[in-house]
Amino acid sequence: MLFGYKYMPDKIDVLQTFITHTILEVLCKSNPATVFSIELFHPRFRKMVKKINDKYIFTPIQNSYNICKYLPKKQIRVLEKAVRINNQVEKLCKGELEPVTFEEIGLIDSNLEENLDFFNKSLYENVLGLKPFHSIYRHIDEHYKLFSEYNNFNRCPACGLKRMLKPEEVDFNDKAKREAYDHYFNKARYPFSAINFMNLIPMCDDCNSKYKTQRDVIKYEGKRVKAFFPFSAIPEKDFSLKYEVEKDYLKNVEVSIDCFGYSEEVETWNRVFSVKSRYKTFFEGEDCKNALEQALLFKALGGDSNYIENLKNNLYSNENFLKIPIVEDFFKK
Repeated sequence: MLFGYKYMPDKIDVLQTFITHTILEVLCKSNPATVFSIELFHPRFRKMVKKINDKYIFTPIQNSYNICKYLPKKQIRVLEKAVRINNQVEKLCKGELEPVTFEEIGLIDSNLEENLDFFNKSLYENVLGLKPFHSIYRHIDEHYKLFSEYNNFNRCPACGLKRMLKPEEVDFNDKAKREAYDHYFNKARYPFSAINFMNLIPMCDDCNSKYKTQRDVIKYEGKRVKAFFPFSAIPEKDFSLKYEVEKDYLKNVEVSIDCFGYSEEVETWNRVFSVKSRYKTFFEGEDCKNALEQALLFKALGGDSNYIENLKNNLYSNENFLKIPIVEDFFKK
Protein backbone atom coordinates (compact mmCIF):
# COMPACT_ATOMS: atom_id res chain seq x y z
CA MET A 1 0.00 0.00 0.00
CA LEU A 2 1.36 3.45 0.84
CA PHE A 3 -0.87 6.38 1.52
CA GLY A 4 -3.23 7.55 -1.22
CA TYR A 5 -5.07 9.85 1.17
CA LYS A 6 -7.47 12.43 -0.27
CA TYR A 7 -7.05 15.84 1.31
CA MET A 8 -10.13 17.13 3.11
CA PRO A 9 -10.27 20.95 3.39
CA ASP A 10 -11.76 21.80 6.77
CA LYS A 11 -12.29 24.73 9.15
CA ILE A 12 -9.70 23.27 11.53
CA ASP A 13 -7.13 24.38 8.94
CA VAL A 14 -7.58 27.93 10.23
CA LEU A 15 -4.90 27.25 12.84
CA GLN A 16 -2.36 27.03 10.02
CA THR A 17 -3.62 30.42 8.80
CA PHE A 18 -3.06 31.73 12.32
CA ILE A 19 0.52 30.51 12.53
CA THR A 20 1.36 31.81 9.04
CA HIS A 21 -0.02 35.27 9.82
CA THR A 22 1.69 35.36 13.23
CA ILE A 23 5.12 34.60 11.83
CA LEU A 24 4.93 36.64 8.62
CA GLU A 25 2.89 39.64 9.78
CA VAL A 26 3.88 39.87 13.46
CA LEU A 27 7.39 38.51 13.93
CA CYS A 28 8.81 39.24 10.49
CA LYS A 29 7.46 42.81 10.61
CA SER A 30 8.53 43.54 14.18
CA ASN A 31 10.37 46.78 14.91
CA PRO A 32 11.93 48.40 17.98
CA ALA A 33 9.46 51.29 17.95
CA THR A 34 6.41 49.06 18.54
CA VAL A 35 5.60 47.52 21.90
CA PHE A 36 4.21 44.00 21.63
CA SER A 37 0.51 43.67 22.47
CA ILE A 38 -2.54 41.54 21.69
CA GLU A 39 -3.44 44.05 19.00
CA LEU A 40 -0.63 42.74 16.79
CA PHE A 41 -2.44 39.43 16.30
CA HIS A 42 -4.94 39.11 13.46
CA PRO A 43 -8.35 40.46 14.61
CA ARG A 44 -9.95 37.11 13.82
CA PHE A 45 -7.82 35.35 16.45
CA ARG A 46 -7.47 37.92 19.27
CA LYS A 47 -10.41 36.57 21.24
CA MET A 48 -9.01 33.04 21.03
CA VAL A 49 -5.53 34.17 22.13
CA LYS A 50 -6.99 36.08 25.10
CA LYS A 51 -8.90 33.03 26.34
CA ILE A 52 -5.99 30.59 26.03
CA ASN A 53 -3.33 30.42 28.73
CA ASP A 54 -0.63 32.99 27.90
CA LYS A 55 2.14 30.38 28.12
CA TYR A 56 0.94 28.62 24.95
CA ILE A 57 0.67 31.55 22.53
CA PHE A 58 1.05 35.07 23.91
CA THR A 59 4.25 34.64 25.93
CA PRO A 60 6.38 32.69 23.40
CA ILE A 61 5.32 35.08 20.62
CA GLN A 62 6.02 38.10 22.79
CA ASN A 63 9.47 36.72 23.64
CA SER A 64 10.11 35.97 19.97
CA TYR A 65 8.93 39.44 18.93
CA ASN A 66 11.34 41.11 21.33
CA ILE A 67 14.19 39.12 19.76
CA CYS A 68 13.09 39.52 16.15
CA LYS A 69 12.74 43.30 16.26
CA TYR A 70 16.52 43.61 16.55
CA LEU A 71 17.45 40.97 13.97
CA PRO A 72 18.87 41.90 10.54
CA LYS A 73 16.65 41.27 7.50
CA LYS A 74 18.82 38.34 6.39
CA GLN A 75 17.92 36.43 9.55
CA ILE A 76 14.26 37.44 9.39
CA ARG A 77 14.14 35.87 5.92
CA VAL A 78 14.99 32.51 7.52
CA LEU A 79 11.70 32.68 9.43
CA GLU A 80 9.84 33.65 6.28
CA LYS A 81 11.33 30.67 4.45
CA ALA A 82 10.44 28.34 7.33
CA VAL A 83 6.76 29.24 6.97
CA ARG A 84 6.56 29.41 3.19
CA ILE A 85 8.70 26.37 2.35
CA ASN A 86 8.09 23.93 5.22
CA ASN A 87 4.37 23.84 4.50
CA GLN A 88 4.80 22.84 0.85
CA VAL A 89 4.78 19.20 1.83
CA GLU A 90 4.48 17.70 -1.65
CA LYS A 91 7.44 19.66 -3.06
CA LEU A 92 9.54 18.77 -0.02
CA CYS A 93 8.73 15.08 -0.51
CA LYS A 94 9.75 15.32 -4.17
CA GLY A 95 13.05 17.01 -3.27
CA GLU A 96 12.10 20.21 -5.11
CA LEU A 97 12.62 22.45 -2.07
CA GLU A 98 15.03 22.53 0.86
CA PRO A 99 13.35 22.81 4.28
CA VAL A 100 14.33 25.06 7.17
CA THR A 101 14.97 23.28 10.47
CA PHE A 102 14.83 24.47 14.05
CA GLU A 103 18.61 24.05 14.09
CA GLU A 104 18.86 26.90 11.58
CA ILE A 105 16.67 29.11 13.76
CA GLY A 106 18.88 28.19 16.72
CA LEU A 107 21.91 29.51 14.82
CA ILE A 108 20.17 32.88 14.72
CA ASP A 109 19.28 32.90 18.42
CA SER A 110 18.90 29.95 20.80
CA ASN A 111 16.15 31.69 22.79
CA LEU A 112 14.23 32.35 19.59
CA GLU A 113 14.47 28.66 18.71
CA GLU A 114 13.29 27.65 22.18
CA ASN A 115 10.27 29.97 22.14
CA LEU A 116 9.18 29.11 18.61
CA ASP A 117 9.67 25.40 19.22
CA PHE A 118 7.44 25.61 22.29
CA PHE A 119 4.84 27.68 20.40
CA ASN A 120 4.87 25.25 17.49
CA LYS A 121 4.36 22.18 19.68
CA SER A 122 1.78 23.88 21.90
CA LEU A 123 -0.49 24.55 18.95
CA TYR A 124 -0.78 20.82 18.28
CA GLU A 125 -0.43 19.38 21.78
CA ASN A 126 -2.57 21.93 23.63
CA VAL A 127 -4.39 24.55 21.57
CA LEU A 128 -6.18 22.12 19.22
CA GLY A 129 -7.81 20.49 22.24
CA LEU A 130 -8.77 23.68 24.10
CA LYS A 131 -12.34 24.96 24.11
CA PRO A 132 -11.51 28.53 22.98
CA PHE A 133 -10.29 26.96 19.73
CA HIS A 134 -12.46 23.92 19.09
CA SER A 135 -15.73 25.54 20.18
CA ILE A 136 -15.35 27.94 17.23
CA TYR A 137 -13.60 25.70 14.73
CA ARG A 138 -13.31 21.93 15.29
CA HIS A 139 -11.91 19.41 17.76
CA ILE A 140 -9.18 17.17 16.38
CA ASP A 141 -11.19 14.05 17.34
CA GLU A 142 -14.09 15.27 15.22
CA HIS A 143 -11.67 15.98 12.38
CA TYR A 144 -10.33 12.43 12.64
CA LYS A 145 -13.85 11.04 12.37
CA LEU A 146 -14.70 13.14 9.31
CA PHE A 147 -11.32 12.49 7.67
CA SER A 148 -11.65 8.74 8.24
CA GLU A 149 -15.12 8.70 6.69
CA TYR A 150 -13.90 10.86 3.79
CA ASN A 151 -11.05 8.47 2.97
CA ASN A 152 -12.71 5.19 3.97
CA PHE A 153 -9.51 3.23 4.67
CA ASN A 154 -9.81 -0.11 6.42
CA ARG A 155 -6.04 -0.71 6.51
CA CYS A 156 -3.14 1.44 7.57
CA PRO A 157 -2.10 3.32 4.41
CA ALA A 158 1.57 3.30 5.45
CA CYS A 159 2.04 -0.47 5.72
CA GLY A 160 -1.20 -2.09 4.49
CA LEU A 161 -0.98 -4.65 7.30
CA LYS A 162 -2.81 -3.26 10.31
CA ARG A 163 -6.54 -2.70 10.38
CA MET A 164 -7.60 0.93 11.03
CA LEU A 165 -10.47 1.60 13.41
CA LYS A 166 -13.63 2.85 11.73
CA PRO A 167 -15.20 6.01 13.18
CA GLU A 168 -18.20 4.11 14.52
CA GLU A 169 -15.84 1.83 16.49
CA VAL A 170 -14.11 4.69 18.28
CA ASP A 171 -15.19 5.99 21.68
CA PHE A 172 -14.12 9.61 21.33
CA ASN A 173 -14.36 10.10 25.09
CA ASP A 174 -11.45 7.68 25.32
CA LYS A 175 -8.85 9.39 23.13
CA ALA A 176 -6.43 6.47 23.33
CA LYS A 177 -8.76 4.45 21.09
CA ARG A 178 -8.58 6.47 17.88
CA GLU A 179 -5.61 6.12 15.55
CA ALA A 180 -2.90 8.72 16.10
CA TYR A 181 -2.00 11.51 13.71
CA ASP A 182 1.63 11.15 12.74
CA HIS A 183 3.71 14.23 11.98
CA TYR A 184 5.18 13.16 8.64
CA PHE A 185 7.76 15.94 9.03
CA ASN A 186 8.80 15.77 12.67
CA LYS A 187 7.47 18.72 14.68
CA ALA A 188 10.69 18.81 16.71
CA ARG A 189 12.76 19.36 13.58
CA TYR A 190 10.61 21.27 11.09
CA PRO A 191 9.18 24.65 12.16
CA PHE A 192 5.60 25.75 11.63
CA SER A 193 4.11 22.59 10.08
CA ALA A 194 2.98 20.99 13.34
CA ILE A 195 -0.69 21.78 12.66
CA ASN A 196 -0.65 21.51 8.87
CA PHE A 197 -3.12 18.74 8.05
CA MET A 198 -1.12 17.83 4.95
CA ASN A 199 1.60 16.91 7.42
CA LEU A 200 -0.70 15.05 9.83
CA ILE A 201 -1.23 11.47 8.68
CA PRO A 202 -3.42 8.94 10.52
CA MET A 203 -1.63 5.61 10.63
CA CYS A 204 -1.54 2.49 12.77
CA ASP A 205 0.21 2.43 16.12
CA ASP A 206 2.91 0.08 14.82
CA CYS A 207 3.90 2.44 12.00
CA ASN A 208 3.66 5.54 14.16
CA SER A 209 5.14 4.46 17.48
CA LYS A 210 7.31 1.43 16.73
CA TYR A 211 8.79 2.05 13.28
CA LYS A 212 8.68 5.67 12.16
CA THR A 213 9.04 7.18 15.66
CA GLN A 214 11.20 10.32 15.24
CA ARG A 215 12.81 9.34 11.93
CA ASP A 216 13.31 12.09 9.38
CA VAL A 217 11.54 11.08 6.16
CA ILE A 218 13.51 13.44 3.91
CA LYS A 219 16.98 13.25 5.48
CA TYR A 220 19.13 10.17 5.94
CA GLU A 221 22.72 10.11 7.16
CA GLY A 222 22.97 13.82 6.49
CA LYS A 223 21.76 13.52 2.90
CA ARG A 224 18.55 14.81 1.32
CA VAL A 225 16.26 12.01 0.11
CA LYS A 226 12.86 11.77 -1.58
CA ALA A 227 9.75 10.35 0.08
CA PHE A 228 6.24 9.47 -1.07
CA PHE A 229 3.73 12.30 -0.61
CA PRO A 230 0.84 10.99 1.53
CA PHE A 231 -1.84 12.74 -0.52
CA SER A 232 -0.84 11.31 -3.90
CA ALA A 233 -2.26 8.23 -5.61
CA ILE A 234 -1.04 4.84 -4.41
CA PRO A 235 1.86 3.97 -6.75
CA GLU A 236 1.97 0.75 -8.77
CA LYS A 237 4.37 -1.68 -7.10
CA ASP A 238 5.74 -5.08 -8.09
CA PHE A 239 6.66 -7.56 -5.38
CA SER A 240 9.12 -10.34 -6.12
CA LEU A 241 10.20 -13.07 -3.75
CA LYS A 242 12.97 -15.56 -3.21
CA TYR A 243 12.15 -18.30 -0.75
CA GLU A 244 12.41 -21.91 0.27
CA VAL A 245 9.55 -24.22 1.25
CA GLU A 246 9.77 -26.34 4.36
CA LYS A 247 6.79 -28.33 5.70
CA ASP A 248 4.34 -26.12 3.78
CA TYR A 249 5.85 -22.91 5.23
CA LEU A 250 7.94 -20.38 3.35
CA LYS A 251 11.42 -19.97 4.78
CA ASN A 252 14.36 -17.60 4.18
CA VAL A 253 12.13 -15.17 2.28
CA GLU A 254 13.76 -12.22 0.54
CA VAL A 255 11.35 -9.44 -0.48
CA SER A 256 12.01 -7.03 -3.37
CA ILE A 257 9.77 -4.07 -4.13
CA ASP A 258 9.98 -2.34 -7.50
CA CYS A 259 8.14 0.88 -8.26
CA PHE A 260 9.08 2.34 -11.65
CA GLY A 261 10.47 5.87 -11.30
CA TYR A 262 10.29 5.83 -7.49
CA SER A 263 13.29 3.78 -6.36
CA GLU A 264 14.46 6.43 -3.89
CA GLU A 265 10.97 6.82 -2.44
CA VAL A 266 10.73 3.04 -1.99
CA GLU A 267 14.05 3.04 -0.10
CA THR A 268 12.73 5.77 2.18
CA TRP A 269 9.48 3.88 2.73
CA ASN A 270 11.39 0.76 3.72
CA ARG A 271 13.83 2.67 5.94
CA VAL A 272 11.07 4.53 7.80
CA PHE A 273 8.49 1.75 8.14
CA SER A 274 10.64 -1.44 7.82
CA VAL A 275 8.11 -2.84 5.35
CA LYS A 276 10.33 -5.53 3.83
CA SER A 277 11.05 -7.16 7.17
CA ARG A 278 7.38 -6.89 8.19
CA TYR A 279 6.26 -8.42 4.88
CA LYS A 280 8.85 -11.17 5.32
CA THR A 281 7.21 -11.98 8.68
CA PHE A 282 3.85 -12.30 6.94
CA PHE A 283 5.21 -14.58 4.19
CA GLU A 284 6.87 -16.88 6.71
CA GLY A 285 3.82 -17.06 8.98
CA GLU A 286 0.59 -18.98 9.42
CA ASP A 287 -1.59 -16.50 7.48
CA CYS A 288 0.43 -16.96 4.29
CA LYS A 289 0.42 -20.75 4.73
CA ASN A 290 -3.39 -20.72 5.05
CA ALA A 291 -3.73 -18.47 2.00
CA LEU A 292 -1.63 -20.84 -0.09
CA GLU A 293 -3.65 -23.84 1.04
CA GLN A 294 -6.85 -22.10 0.04
CA ALA A 295 -5.39 -20.98 -3.28
CA LEU A 296 -4.20 -24.46 -4.18
CA LEU A 297 -7.63 -25.83 -3.34
CA PHE A 298 -9.18 -23.33 -5.75
CA LYS A 299 -6.65 -24.35 -8.40
CA ALA A 300 -7.51 -28.01 -7.97
CA LEU A 301 -11.15 -27.11 -8.55
CA GLY A 302 -10.22 -25.11 -11.66
CA GLY A 303 -10.83 -21.68 -10.19
CA ASP A 304 -7.31 -20.29 -10.02
CA SER A 305 -7.91 -17.27 -12.27
CA ASN A 306 -11.07 -16.33 -10.38
CA TYR A 307 -9.22 -16.61 -7.09
CA ILE A 308 -6.49 -14.17 -8.16
CA GLU A 309 -9.08 -11.80 -9.65
CA ASN A 310 -10.92 -11.77 -6.32
CA LEU A 311 -7.70 -10.90 -4.51
CA LYS A 312 -7.07 -8.02 -6.91
CA ASN A 313 -10.61 -6.72 -6.49
CA ASN A 314 -10.06 -6.58 -2.72
CA LEU A 315 -6.43 -5.53 -2.82
CA TYR A 316 -6.14 -3.98 0.64
CA SER A 317 -8.22 -6.46 2.62
CA ASN A 318 -6.57 -9.25 4.61
CA GLU A 319 -3.10 -8.64 3.15
CA ASN A 320 -4.33 -9.59 -0.33
CA PHE A 321 -1.74 -7.34 -1.98
CA LEU A 322 0.92 -9.61 -0.46
CA LYS A 323 -0.86 -12.85 -1.25
CA ILE A 324 -1.03 -12.14 -5.00
CA PRO A 325 2.68 -12.54 -5.91
CA ILE A 326 3.13 -15.75 -3.95
CA VAL A 327 -0.18 -17.27 -5.15
CA GLU A 328 0.66 -16.43 -8.77
CA ASP A 329 4.06 -18.03 -8.33
CA PHE A 330 2.56 -21.21 -6.90
CA PHE A 331 -0.06 -21.38 -9.66
CA LYS A 332 2.73 -21.41 -12.26
CA LYS A 333 4.28 -24.51 -10.74
